Amino acid sequence: MRVKRQREVRRHVRFYRTCCGFREPFKVVCDGTFLHHVTRLKLSPPAASLPKLLGFPTRVHITRCILAELQRLGTALRTRALQPDSWRLQSAIMKPTNQ
Repeated sequence: MRVKRQREVRRHVRFYRTCCGFREPFKVVCDGTFLHHVTRLKLSPPAASLPKLLGFPTRVHITRCILAELQRLGTALRTRALQPDSWRLQSAIMKPTNQ
């Protein structure tokens, strides 16, 4: 990663640590689109790449809704998403939409 980009990431992480009380290990919720692109581009799993990006330890979480979405998208995503070492299941509070 470039030095300027790394400096910006560290500055943003420092802001959230001081103002919002975030602390290590950071909990990161990955959505289906992010996991889809990680699989399609054959990148390293998010559990391995996010600590390098942020510079701090992280825990990767996905919700049951995201897991169901990945299972509908196909077999390649399903096999990548169902690896239990790379993520933790997080319960989501879904608010109903008024339509």
